[in-house]
Amino acid sequence: MAVNYDETMGQVIKRKRQQIGMSLRELAKEAGVSHVTIMRIEDDKFNMVDPAILTAIADALHLDRLFLLSLNGAGVQDEDIRIIARAAGKMSQEQRRQMLDLLRGSFAEAFRNTGSDDLDDTEEEYLDERI
Repeated sequence: MAVNYDETMGQVIKRKRQQIGMSLRELAKEAGVSHVTIMRIEDDKFNMVDPAILTAIADALHLDRLFLLSLNGAGVQDEDIRIIARAAGKMSQEQRRQMLDLLRGSFAEAFRNTGSDDLDDTEEEYLDERI
């Protein structure tokens, strides 16, 4: 499932759930919450979703939990990183790629051997699923 950076967290969850043929109630059961909670998350009715719930949703949908947490703005304690994540959420896919290229060029050593840079081996497509 390729990332669409114009989608909200709720839209990502709903699209992935439907893509794998999982019902709202099935996801709710897997995540240990009510189906109404899942419906409200998918409809983006919450300002912030409990990170434990998002982790359970990510596990049930085979999504990277850090990806969902970053869309939620939770799970990251460093304010600078949250600012970057919020800014990235407002960028086009091309702008995000440019930003990542700039960061990689400027901080090559820090990016060396990082398994969580969200790029596949060809560096052509962004990924949000676990490998």
